Amino acid sequence: MEHRAAEIHDELKHPVIDGDGHWMEPIPIFLEYLREVGGAGSVDQMRTLWRRNQAWYRATWPERQHNRMRRTIWWGVTSNTLDKATALLPPLLNERLPELGIDFALIYPSFGLTINGIAQDDLHRAAVRAYNMMTADMFAPFAARFAPVAILPARTPDEAIEELEYAVKQRGFKAIMLRGNQERPIPGAAEGIDRQKAAWYCDTIALDSPYDYEPFWQRCVDLGVAV
Repeated sequence: MEHRAAEIHDELKHPVIDGDGHWMEPIPIFLEYLREVGGAGSVDQMRTLWRRNQAWYRATWPERQHNRMRRTIWWGVTSNTLDKATALLPPLLNERLPELGIDFALIYPSFGLTINGIAQDDLHRAAVRAYNMMTADMFAPFAARFAPVAILPARTPDEAIEELEYAVKQRGFKAIMLRGNQERPIPGAAEGIDRQKAAWYCDTIALDSPYDYEPFWQRCVDLGVAV
């Protein structure tokens, strides 16, 4: 990695904080935590979900058109093995942080950003908890330089508060993230059919929400956690 980050940092009179650092979660380790939280069935469900999400790559062009299939988001991967490992391994990232010209970093998910899109409630909650457990454990030795951000489910304020209490009180998270909108079935459109197949609207978990999220926001204030 060739850059002048460390040199530039040495000329500054203030610390450099990375407010939006994303790590690359080690998937095999995540699955170990998921197995601990939700059992082998949750791991199987997650693998099935991933395979379904990758269906675009297995489909022919006519099949993509016929089913209006969406390609999943992707990025190019670095050709430098050390840099790839740095994004995966907190000890190595901690070691190289001065080289990057950074004093402190908030660590956000990458794969984890998709977790709050999981439709199955049980798998969703298990994956959230597994991610938070893994992240807390892996970054705990480096708390002087990193503040990982916990994922919160927010389909209801009660589940958001429950995970908030766990993340902050039991695992020491100082910041949390949640989905700012929830896809909910339109009541009239869901009558007599599978709610998962009904037309939906976007609940911004604020104005006109069917749930009162004020207790959740107040709990965030009480705990002094960044959202």
